[in-house]
Amino acid sequence: MSSLSLPRVLQNRKTSLDQEREHFEKIQAASISKAINTLENPVKEKHARNAIIGTFQEKSAETFWRCVTKLPLQEHRIVAWKFCHVLHKVLREGHPNVLASSQRHKTLLQDLGKLWVHLKDGYGKLIQQYCQLLLTKLDFHRRNPGFPGNLVLSEEDLCRIGDNDVNNYFQMCVEMFDYIDEILGLQSAIFGSLDMSRSNSMTSHGQCRLAPLLPCILDSAQLYDLCVKILFKMHATLPPDLLSGHRKRFLRQFTILRQFYLGSSNLQYFKTLIQIPLLPENPPNFLVQAELSTYVTQAAIVLPDEDPSENNSMIGELVDLGIGNSVTSSETSQRSLSPDLLTQRDNMIQHLHGELNAHQSLIIQLKQQVSTLEMELAKKDSELTQERLIRDDLLHQVNSMDNFDELDKKYKLLEEKFNKLKEVYTKLREEHITLLRQKSDVDKQLSNMRTVEFNMAPQRIKFEEELIALQTTVDSTTRHNDELLRVTELLKTEVCEVKQQLTDAVQIKSDLELKLSESEELRFSINALWFECCRKIIEHTSEMLDYPSMSSATCSPECVSLIKEKLVSSIGKGKDEVAGFAHYVAMYIIFGKAVSNTKSDLNDAQSKFVHTTLYYLK
Repeated sequence: MSSLSLPRVLQNRKTSLDQEREHFEKIQAASISKAINTLENPVKEKHARNAIIGTFQEKSAETFWRCVTKLPLQEHRIVAWKFCHVLHKVLREGHPNVLASSQRHKTLLQDLGKLWVHLKDGYGKLIQQYCQLLLTKLDFHRRNPGFPGNLVLSEEDLCRIGDNDVNNYFQMCVEMFDYIDEILGLQSAIFGSLDMSRSNSMTSHGQCRLAPLLPCILDSAQLYDLCVKILFKMHATLPPDLLSGHRKRFLRQFTILRQFYLGSSNLQYFKTLIQIPLLPENPPNFLVQAELSTYVTQAAIVLPDEDPSENNSMIGELVDLGIGNSVTSSETSQRSLSPDLLTQRDNMIQHLHGELNAHQSLIIQLKQQVSTLEMELAKKDSELTQERLIRDDLLHQVNSMDNFDELDKKYKLLEEKFNKLKEVYTKLREEHITLLRQKSDVDKQLSNMRTVEFNMAPQRIKFEEELIALQTTVDSTTRHNDELLRVTELLKTEVCEVKQQLTDAVQIKSDLELKLSESEELRFSINALWFECCRKIIEHTSEMLDYPSMSSATCSPECVSLIKEKLVSSIGKGKDEVAGFAHYVAMYIIFGKAVSNTKSDLNDAQSKFVHTTLYYLK
């Protein structure tokens, strides 16, 4: 014993804080593993409550996430399903820092949903749908950090978060609609996976699937109430046409929510756990602002436990244990108490600390108010002392005056000055009032103009779009007209060219007709000369018959017949062979004369032939 040094012995011992931390983590791991197990039954409320209390003790959810990552979330579907349920309750009811510290674990939810969606049975689709809902909830709180996990807000908190800005309300309402859509999708998947002919709300496997609908009902009731209030606020400032999409989406969700609440309220399992709100048959009419005064907030209420005696006894034990114990006895009692009692005791201590801090803050505020009142009292005393000095000075001046006449003159002068000042003051006051009224009128006109401008903004945007469309049409028409003008100019040029060609053709035609006329006249002249020439040849040949030498000429009839055949052949060729015809006629006459010298009866026929031929050539 003497060989061991004291620092070494102290180094091997754990401090009380380390022991408490280790003990806290063991309690949390045990509670979380009991809440998220492989049995197909609903999550035990006391185990989930311990996990929620643990987030308040460490003011975050780090221990919770360390414990759940060690669970077989990707191996067992019941474990994954119960994990989603417990996480939903922790996000709703846990410490406010839980929402911020859980943002970096969204990848786990995404991977879990992608994994279980491939499972063909009912739980696979349910787990994927629940993971999507939890991701939507985390995103909603990330974009709207002013909302608590349970979404319970007062009217003042809602105005503060929205900053009374209609644009913020517009976007906030869209995000709430997305949140409600995910809740409705999950409840539809849960009811769709239940075979109500065999599974009802009083069986363990049916309750295992229905239990997560409790936080879904709580969330959807708060979201519905907030959406109604925000829609009334927006309809009070924005034109109804601009919010038609919001109204349609709200009406669709209203119908599904009402059926969801009616169906859930009829289940025996929910009747002892929660008071489900029943929505009215007709949705609110946001176009009538008077309905806001008759609107009743729809809130779901969790019913208290049927046997609270156990909790009261635990709290009493925790209070007794916290009084008059030393550090050593406290550590001994911590080892002997159950984890649930220790957790509830720590919760009670934290609650008392919170009340103590609130009372201390109230005392500080009261002290500040007392100091302020004391300062105001000192200021009033100083002003009173100054007034007394002024009064004594005035009394001294009155007593020191030589006579009453001088005092009267001064009084009259002062009164005259006072009256003048009063008149000036009255005039200035009236002008000031007039200016204030004018300013009020101008402010009203400015407000009306802004309202009109705001109301006309959609029409202005519509007119601008129409103007752009018309400008586009005008540009297109202008380009088309330019193209038509260009084509018209080309056609005009072509028409001029065609007209010139036509004029040239007419001139050429005239020239050709003139030449044709001249050629016809020339042809007629040539034909006349040819005919005249042939007639002269035949006449000359006829005159030759009277020559004495022709009386002795003879010829055989066969020769005449041969010439006759050629003559007949030339007659069939027409006027184009007039010269040949005249030549054969002359030969026929001469040879005919030679034949007639041997036969006297042919002279008359020959004379007749000559006359007929001359008549033909005319």
